[in-house]
Amino acid sequence: MPSRIKLSVIIPVFNTIEYLDECILSLINQRLIDIELIFIDNGSDDGSYEKLKAIEAEKNSSFFRVFQVTVGGCGHCRNYGIQLAKGEHIGFCDSDDWCSGDMFERLLNAAVDFDADIAIGEIIRWNPKKAFYRLISEKNILKADSIARLKGPS
Repeated sequence: MPSRIKLSVIIPVFNTIEYLDECILSLINQRLIDIELIFIDNGSDDGSYEKLKAIEAEKNSSFFRVFQVTVGGCGHCRNYGIQLAKGEHIGFCDSDDWCSGDMFERLLNAAVDFDADIAIGEIIRWNPKKAFYRLISEKNILKADSIARLKGPS
C-alpha cells in the first residue's frame, strides 16, 4: 500500500539561484518522512528553473516536483502549489530561506497535538555582513476560531 503524503511544502521561486542549494538541501534533509516538495518558478531568468528541473530529473521521484508559471507573483505561485498538493497538510518555505532539519516535523506535531489549523514557527533573520540574528516572531498556534476573532466581524 503506498504511503500517504503527510505534508506538501510549497516553495515559490523567482531568481534565487544563489540561495537554492541551501534551501533545497534543508528541505530534502527534513526528518519528517512522507513529504513532497513543490517548487513553483515564476519566470526566473537566472537559471533557477533550469537548476530545479535538473534536480527533479536526477531525483526521478514524485516527492520533488517542479512547475513554472509566467503570470502572477508569489501569492499566485502559492495558490497554484496548493492546487497541486497531495499532502494532508500544507507548508510553505521561500526559496531564499532554509529550515532546520526538524522544523516541519515540529510544526506538524504541534498542529496535530493542539488540533490547530495553523502552526507558525520562529523566523530568524541573518545578515551575513553584520553577522547577527534577530527574532522576528515567536511560535504561534492558531485555531480557526482564533483566526476569526483576529479578522473581526464579517
